[in-house]
Amino acid sequence: MIRDILVQFQAPMQNPPVFVYGNSAAFSTATGSVSLSSTQAGDYVLAVISSTSAAIQVPAGYQLISSSSQTADSIVVYAAVIGRRLTVPVTSLQVTQGGTASVTAQVFRGVSASEPIGIPPVYSGSFKLPDSPETPVPVPNSIVVSLCAVRGDPSKMTAGPDGYTNMNYGVIPVSGYRLISCAASAVKTSGPENPGTWHGGSVVSPATVRSVAFTVVLNPE
Repeated sequence: MIRDILVQFQAPMQNPPVFVYGNSAAFSTATGSVSLSSTQAGDYVLAVISSTSAAIQVPAGYQLISSSSQTADSIVVYAAVIGRRLTVPVTSLQVTQGGTASVTAQVFRGVSASEPIGIPPVYSGSFKLPDSPETPVPVPNSIVVSLCAVRGDPSKMTAGPDGYTNMNYGVIPVSGYRLISCAASAVKTSGPENPGTWHGGSVVSPATVRSVAFTVVLNPE
């Protein structure tokens, strides 16, 4: 009887956030932008920027989640909620920097208004493919996002960790190549989640790769 009452009043499971839109751009001018589409109030923008310059700036309203310079470039991860930090409508992300840059921006819907969980980046090491660090997932049906930046010759590396759907990637087509990419997976249960290593197949020679990887958790509403 008591068990039946507890089940009856148990809070319903939240639906996981959903990926709405993603885009990428590369530029060597002081200011560049990546266009966004289909955004609405409450949407969550997650952006990864890789630049040969440490002087990276984004519009007010974006929160820095994590940063690294382990690949000889500066890599930063920013996030913002449209309508809470950004004024609706949002049609682009403008980036100012002092070198050559690549930017990816992903839009998610159904994300909790609480701050995301950003795990400090892990330098995967020279001659290794990116390996996203393990992260705690406090709420079932969260979205775990694996982000990576690679410096070497992995211009075709677009395969995310096992079980993760690759959503978006961008390449800086300059000497040595720089690539940033993003993949995500809905995690049904709470607890530790380890995305693991990205894949390049036969296209990428791991002996040429230097990389860094990030993990971000987006909780459901």
